[in-house]
Amino acid sequence: MDKSNVLWVDLRVIKEQESLSYYLTKRLCVSCKNNIERLGHRIRAFNPAFICFEFDFPDISSLKEIRRIKHMFPALPMILLTEQHSETLAIWALKIHVWDYFVKPVETQELLDSISLILDPVASEASSVKQSAHHYLPFNPL
Repeated sequence: MDKSNVLWVDLRVIKEQESLSYYLTKRLCVSCKNNIERLGHRIRAFNPAFICFEFDFPDISSLKEIRRIKHMFPALPMILLTEQHSETLAIWALKIHVWDYFVKPVETQELLDSISLILDPVASEASSVKQSAHHYLPFNPL
């Protein structure tokens, strides 16, 4: 089985610890980028299965670029990883329809579980149906 392409955009300012992309390199073909310049071109050339943005503390210009990329590639799943715990940022991420949003530290297995749902559409569809049924079935106490 071929490895899936992943575009990892490391926008951390403080890089004392290893990026979480390190844990994916054995399972996926990871292309790392350290800035958001010409990101649309890179996405077209690399054709990733998904894109991941890793932040310590996101800035407004990066968030605007993420929104622009989401509009350019609406079907491309995005994962956001940040150290900043902000309800406003989480709501923003949900509004632009990111695939998943994590506040670090994140367990590697939790990240891998999210990625596996992107890479396995059958499992993703089953999970979505299960989740929809759980949230939208009418409550019947009897």
